[in-house]
Amino acid sequence: MIRHYLKVAMRNLWKYKTQHLISLAGVGVALLCFSICLYLVRYVYDLDHCFENYDRIAELSLYEENDKGVSMSTPVTLAEELRLKKQDGIEAFCVVDHPYRDRPFNVEVKDGKQLPYTFNVAETDSSFFQVLAPQVLCGSAAVAKVTPNSLVVTESMARRVYGDIRQAIGKQLVMTRRLSTSPDSTPRTGGIVYTVQAVIADIPMNNSISFLSRLDMFSLNDSEGIIQSDARYSVIGSQTFALLREGVTPQDLNEQFRRSKVTHHYFDRDYNVAVYPMGARLLEKGALPVIALVTGIAGMLILLVALLNFYHLMVGSFLTRVREFCIRQMTGATASGLFLQLFVQSALLILLAGLLTCICIEVMDPWLQMEVTDISLQIDSIELMKQTFEYLAGLLAVSALLCLFVVWKVRRISVHAGVVSGVRRSGKRRLRNMLLGIQLFICWVFISLAAALYLQSDMTGRTLFNTLTIREKEQILSVPMDFSFMNAAQKKDLIHQFEVLPGVMEVLPSDVNYLKGMSSTGMFTEKGNRDSYVAVNVMRITSGFFHFMHIPMLSGQSVREPADLVADEALSKRIGKEVLGKPLYNFDETPYLVKGVCQTFVTNVYRESEGFIFMLTDFDDYCGHCYVKCKDGQAEAVREGIRTILKKNLPESVEVRIGTFMDDISESQVLEFKLRGVILFFSVVALVISLLGVYSAVTIDTESRRKEMAIRKINGAGVRQIVMLFARFYIILLALTAVLGFALVEFLLRALSGMYTVFFHHGAGFYLCIFLLVSLFVAITVAFRIWQVSRVNPAEEIKRE
Repeated sequence: MIRHYLKVAMRNLWKYKTQHLISLAGVGVALLCFSICLYLVRYVYDLDHCFENYDRIAELSLYEENDKGVSMSTPVTLAEELRLKKQDGIEAFCVVDHPYRDRPFNVEVKDGKQLPYTFNVAETDSSFFQVLAPQVLCGSAAVAKVTPNSLVVTESMARRVYGDIRQAIGKQLVMTRRLSTSPDSTPRTGGIVYTVQAVIADIPMNNSISFLSRLDMFSLNDSEGIIQSDARYSVIGSQTFALLREGVTPQDLNEQFRRSKVTHHYFDRDYNVAVYPMGARLLEKGALPVIALVTGIAGMLILLVALLNFYHLMVGSFLTRVREFCIRQMTGATASGLFLQLFVQSALLILLAGLLTCICIEVMDPWLQMEVTDISLQIDSIELMKQTFEYLAGLLAVSALLCLFVVWKVRRISVHAGVVSGVRRSGKRRLRNMLLGIQLFICWVFISLAAALYLQSDMTGRTLFNTLTIREKEQILSVPMDFSFMNAAQKKDLIHQFEVLPGVMEVLPSDVNYLKGMSSTGMFTEKGNRDSYVAVNVMRITSGFFHFMHIPMLSGQSVREPADLVADEALSKRIGKEVLGKPLYNFDETPYLVKGVCQTFVTNVYRESEGFIFMLTDFDDYCGHCYVKCKDGQAEAVREGIRTILKKNLPESVEVRIGTFMDDISESQVLEFKLRGVILFFSVVALVISLLGVYSAVTIDTESRRKEMAIRKINGAGVRQIVMLFARFYIILLALTAVLGFALVEFLLRALSGMYTVFFHHGAGFYLCIFLLVSLFVAITVAFRIWQVSRVNPAEEIKRE
C-alpha cells in the first residue's frame, strides 16, 4: 500500500513540479539557516555540560546585602577559608584562575630542541581532578597534584606540539615572561621551568572558564601564579567551584549559607557568599543570553518564511483535490487511508528538503567556523546533521497534524457537495494573503537590518582613525611582533628589512596594536599631588607618527625631545583650560611638557575618548607591533615580502599573521563587520523565498481568472489594465507590511544607536530606498507572470473553457 501511495505522491508532485521544486529548495536552505542558528543557541545553553560532575558542581560568588550587583569573580582566599570551616554538603573546593592572557614558553620537543610557543593557560589547585574530573589519557594525576609547577595539557595541544600524546609526559616548558603575580625574584624574562605530568581530553569551548576560547593547559602548584602569591589577598579574579555531596543542590547550599550568614572578609568589608549552579550566572546576565535569543529568533524567522510557502502549497494542493477524496470515500476509502496518502506526499517533500540541507552542510563544512580575535568556534558538521534530523522529525510531526486537519475537513464535507462543487477558495485566499504578508514583513526586517549594518560598518570604518581614508587603511599592513624570544634590537632589524622592500612607503613601529590598547593610562597635573590625577590614554610614538597617520597639528609643534608631549583636541577640551605649555607628570613623577595639540585620535566608537597624550620613544625597550604603509596597489606584494622575511627569521612554531588596518577594524567591530554578512545571507534567503511566494500566489490568481482576462481583452482592456487588476493588491500588501516592518526596525535601530558615539542617519530616505528596491523585485516578479498570461489568445481561452 505504501508503494501505491508513493506512486500517487510522485504523480501529484510532478503535476506542479515547478512550485514544489521552489518550495523544496526554500525549505532546504531555510532549514540549513535554522539548524546553524539553533546549533549556536544549543551550544550556549549546553554550557559546562562537558564536565562529568556538572550536576553536582556549584559556583560561589560574593555580594553585599545592600548591593544590587554580584561579583562574578572571587578571591583565592574564599576557598581557603571555606575549607577550614568544613561546610556540610560540600566534598571539595576548586579554584580556577584564567586571566585571559597567554603565556609564552620555550618548549622542549624532539632531540632536545626548543621552540617558542604561546599557550592559553588556566591556573588551578590539586582539587581540580576531583571537582572538574577531566578524563586523564596518560600521565599521572597523583604526581601532578604534588609536584611543583606541574602542567596538565590537553590532547590537542600535545598532538600539535609532540605528535604522540605519550611523548608529552615529562617534557619541560620554560616560561619566557614574568607574570604580574610572579615573585620579585623572578627575572623579567621568566626562566621558570614547568613539567608536563598528565594529558587530558580536550575540554569543549562551551565552558564558563574560557568560553569560546581554547584551553591548552592547566598549571598546578604554580610558583608564579595567584594561588601561591601574596597578591591573592588583594586580587579578585578567580572562579571558585564546590563539588556538592549527593542529594545536595546549589539552591540548598545557598539557603544554608544564607541562614548561617556565611561571609568572607575582603579588604575592609564582609561579603556574603552566594551559590549558583555552574555557569548559571553567565547564562542569566550579560550579553550571552541576548545573543542566543537574537540568533534563535533570526533562525526561526527564516524557517517560518519557508514553511509558510511550503505548508500553504501543501494544504492548498490537498484542498483542490476534495472531489478526488470524496470519490475515494464513496469507493470505501477510510480516514486512515486518506491520512496515509496525504502524509506520504508531504513526508516525501520534507525528506527531500532534509537531504538538500545535509548536502549543503557537507559542502559548507570547511566554512563552518568563526574566528574573531581571541574567539574561536568550529561547528561540528556531524552534530549539526544530527540536530537537523531532529528538526526534520518536528517538521514531519507538523505535517502529520496538517494532514489530520485536511482529513477532518474533507470528512465534514458531504460526498455529494464535494463531488459536485469541490471546495470554496475564498477562505484559502485570505489565509494565503495573510501568510504572504507575514513573509514580506520578515523580509522587510532582515533587509533593513542588513542595510543598516552595512551603512554603520562604513560609518565605523571612516570614523576610526578618521585622518586616514578607507583606501589608505587598506594599504597599511598590520604586523604583530609580540615575540617574547626576540629582543628589541632583533625586532628593529626585522623592521629595517620591511623598510627596504619594494612598494613600502613608510614603516611605523609601536608597542601595541592601536585598536587593542595603549601604552599606559593616566597622568598628574601637579608633581607629588596624587589628587591631580587625570585619566588619559598615553601612547608612545616615534617622530614619524603624525605624518604616517596624517594627523594635523592644531597648535604648537610635534614632539621632538623625549620630554615633549602632544595632547589631542579631545583631552584639551576635557581639561577645559589651555593645555599647551602645561607640565604633566607620570607615575614616577617624571616631568613632561605639552608642546602641541593635534586633531582628536579616534580609536573607539562605543564610548567617547578621554583624550590621548603622545610621547616620543625609540622603542629600544620593547616593540610589539609594526604598521607598514604600502604604495597604492602593492599591498599584497609587500605582504608576501614581509611573510617571507618573518618565515625566514621566526621559528617554525610561530604562526605568521599579517592583516591590514581595515582588518584590525573589522576584528574590533564584530557587530557590524561580522554580523552583517550573516544578516545579508538571511536577507537574500528571505527575499528569494518571499518572491517565490509572490510568484506562486500571482500564478494561482491568474490561472483562476484566465477566462475573466480573456473577456476583458475582448472588451478592449490592454496589458496595463490587466496588470493593474492584479497589481493593486500587491501594492497595498507591500505598503502595509513595509510600514509594520520599518516601525520594528526603527525601534531596533534606536536601541542599537545607544551603543555608539556615531551612528548612520536612518531617516525617511533610508527606508524609501529599501522600499523602492524590494518593490522593484516584486514588481518584476508580478509583471513577468501577468505578462505571460496577458499574451494568451482570448478566443483560444474561451474555447478551452
